[in-house]
Amino acid sequence: MKTKVTIQEIAHFTGLSKFAVSRALSGKSGVSEQTRDVILKAAGKLGYFKDNSMLSGEMYSSNELQDPQNMRWSGTILVLFPNIRYQNQESVYWGPVFNGISSRLNQKGINILTLTEPSADQLFTLLNPDAIRGIITVGSISTPILLEIKRLGIPVVMVDHLDPVFHSDSIFTDNFASMRDIMLYLLRKGFKRFQFVGNTSDAHSFYERWVAYASVLMGHGVE
Repeated sequence: MKTKVTIQEIAHFTGLSKFAVSRALSGKSGVSEQTRDVILKAAGKLGYFKDNSMLSGEMYSSNELQDPQNMRWSGTILVLFPNIRYQNQESVYWGPVFNGISSRLNQKGINILTLTEPSADQLFTLLNPDAIRGIITVGSISTPILLEIKRLGIPVVMVDHLDPVFHSDSIFTDNFASMRDIMLYLLRKGFKRFQFVGNTSDAHSFYERWVAYASVLMGHGVE
């Protein structure tokens, strides 16, 4: 049974002091809004805010949650690539993501339909929504398209994207921990000057990386 996440664990994860973590979690003054945001985000990632009853109650067994390897499904999954110029199968980053999706769906016997740069007004003009079992979006996707999908009631899983007006399951890499580990490694190597490249408003992943980047530098007194 997992024990409750401690302030020390959050402090170690963020590279900040226990005092700062305690002040942020209790809502007291003494830490900047940026630091508070870093701490609250890390606490949520570590499971600090989870209800204790969820941790101590009965849980599903691993067998109940596993997907039998020999189970075969049917139907068609639509994979949306909203920005073909940057998010495509030839991309060093997105190529393996798409290959992983298609490989798994093929294993399950599911048909794959790929659509690039769709517009909300013609998204399903040539498609029959009733024939689509679900949709996987890859990368950033516009709110109008998501609202059209919501109107049609098709199940969705989004890869590397969040939208406040559209709630669905989402899959992300561990951007915060990865960037934190990279920054700590570079600091140990003696590097002193850094530059973050990326628009935090473009994708949630950029924002998570920025939060980790800024928190490590702040914790080590590097401007």
